[in-house]
Amino acid sequence: MSRARLGRLPGWRCLSSLPWETDLRTVWEVVEAHARNGRRQGSTPDSLCLSWSTLARLASEPREWQRVQKEPKILSPLAADTELALPDFDARALATTVSGVASLHVAGWRASGALWAGLAKHCTRSVATMSAHELSSTVLCFAKVGRKPSPLFDAIAEEATPRLGEFTPQDLAKTAWAFAAADRPAPALFGGDVFASRCAAEDGFEPENLRQLHQWQLWQEESGAAWPPLPPELAQRCRDAFCQAEGVPSELQRDVAVSLRALGLVHRQMERSSLGYHLDFVVSHGGTLTPALAP
Repeated sequence: MSRARLGRLPGWRCLSSLPWETDLRTVWEVVEAHARNGRRQGSTPDSLCLSWSTLARLASEPREWQRVQKEPKILSPLAADTELALPDFDARALATTVSGVASLHVAGWRASGALWAGLAKHCTRSVATMSAHELSSTVLCFAKVGRKPSPLFDAIAEEATPRLGEFTPQDLAKTAWAFAAADRPAPALFGGDVFASRCAAEDGFEPENLRQLHQWQLWQEESGAAWPPLPPELAQRCRDAFCQAEGVPSELQRDVAVSLRALGLVHRQMERSSLGYHLDFVVSHGGTLTPALAP
């Protein structure tokens, strides 16, 4: 076992010795626990990243996040302490914190640019000690929140290339989707035969993974990149999974539909393009069909 892998084991044991976070049921309880722990022994990387992972678990509970959206500064002390402690974070703590902060972003809370910049900086210096799952999770989370720091994406691409054999089907698909979503070319990772060959050798892709690979393939084609494509059979499975996913109109889309009808514009809703994309509307105007997306 390499020194890099051994270096993460103490952090894992330390995480398991902090059970006070695992039973917390509300965001407020996490905030209070962080304050108590800070007064007692200072904010450690393990306690901080465990706070973020607990908050991520709570992010699926609407009532909790309605409160956070009303009082976003409730998480400011935790965010500030995390930013200060980042130089002491190991790879596991960084990946866990990135995942937690990204989950809160999806739920509606916004971390500061300084915290995201700090996470990007320290993740970049830690890629060599990240597991394959941590590499894919980290790049996925940055892409999901619209953050695409070039040094981090380049470092992950370089680190992942010789280690693709360690990546699960889910790791492969998430990594591909992240680079596509960030529109970040990675010829070192995708330019050779290894990535497409690894994907072709796997049979454990779930429907969501196949959809992610289809979006990566579309990005590759649209950008004109001369990378090896997915094998035809796998590419067709990816397209089929992408086309089978049904979108659900949002409240905003329903409002737009009402407005289009009020303007007397004939339209079709939730159309499928030839590439498999869902179009919010196809509007007929002056004899021309125009695809449109709800703002």
